[in-house]
Amino acid sequence: MQRSIQLAPTHDDAPSVVAAIPPQRLRLDMLDGLRGLAALYVALFHAVLYSGYANTPRDALSAPMQLVAFLFDYGTYAVPVFIVLSGFCLMLPLVQRNTTELPGGFAAFVRRRAWRILPPYYAALLLALGVIALAPALQTPQGTAWDTKLPITLDAVVAHLLLIHNLRPDWIFRIDGPMWSVSVEWQIYFLFPAILLPILRRTNMALTVVAALALGLLPHLLLPASMGLDDSHLWFLGLFAMGMAGAAIAFSDGPRALAYRTQARWRWLNIALTLVVLGGLVWNHSWMDWHAYLFEPLAGLVVMHWLVRFTAMLRSGAARSAGLRLLESRVLVGLGGFSYSLYLIHNPIQALFNLESLRLPISADARLALMLGVATPFSIGCAYVFYLLVERRAVRMKERAARPA
Repeated sequence: MQRSIQLAPTHDDAPSVVAAIPPQRLRLDMLDGLRGLAALYVALFHAVLYSGYANTPRDALSAPMQLVAFLFDYGTYAVPVFIVLSGFCLMLPLVQRNTTELPGGFAAFVRRRAWRILPPYYAALLLALGVIALAPALQTPQGTAWDTKLPITLDAVVAHLLLIHNLRPDWIFRIDGPMWSVSVEWQIYFLFPAILLPILRRTNMALTVVAALALGLLPHLLLPASMGLDDSHLWFLGLFAMGMAGAAIAFSDGPRALAYRTQARWRWLNIALTLVVLGGLVWNHSWMDWHAYLFEPLAGLVVMHWLVRFTAMLRSGAARSAGLRLLESRVLVGLGGFSYSLYLIHNPIQALFNLESLRLPISADARLALMLGVATPFSIGCAYVFYLLVERRAVRMKERAARPA
């Protein structure tokens, strides 16, 4: 017997049960648009990070270029966007069927996720190792941000192959830095059916989010900081659960969800939370980074709120806001189609551009312009080729794996 998805404890005369998607099937292009925007922002963030040496002072840039660098200085907060999106998208099929049971069961779910995630990941890992082997500039620390990716040791490679490199500080950023979050997400794929869905069956979505946040924060609260587990951002489990809650709220026709989507007070709360996060980042970015276990869940809540708001606009047929129109733009939706490839392979390419540029007698402004205007577009082009050769084929294999379910 299937258990319906409960958003929160309800009275008998006000059941809150997730309803099926309306007959006019919604196109959620905004999800791809948000993926594309987040991946592009991460690439631009790393372009700034790879402009010169790791200790190059910002005041070496002109005032306009300092502003550009400032605007792209918050890439670490793009990763929570991917995690919330992942929870939202993986919960959608269950929400639409009003069930907490995975189609085909646990093994089929893991098989589908493996076909979607692992082939591009392993291909990108092999590509990164190949580029490093062929480019002498990438093999020796030179005082740039690339130094954290070295040295390439056997144990680091094995940890990457097993997707456990996020669990030790001397592995987590080796070879290809952004890959640390792929290992975290891969581990969450096992916790989703093993822990989160069983909690949801026995309680409700609100308690599931609270439990996920608590479990994710336990290592930070109980284990010594010397273990370096904060670098793994294990509290992302709570952000994933927020994405699950967002999908449930967005597609529920129960009174609680309807009120959440339509009442003005929730819109204002959403705006207020967004301003708190943005204001905090601008006011004291480094302090928020040191307390990421507090502020990344807050950022995840903001992303969840906006996903619910935008979905409500689509469901009601209301006029699209400027933000929703941006996320549905052809450029961002198209970029979102190969955002995973961009996320995987841009880092070594940008690092190589930066290291080679250090030989050129150019100003800090020119080097930043080179990274933003040449290295980043080149890495986007390479990512699209990688998508055509690897990721698109993995998606087709994933679709075949999903057919029995």
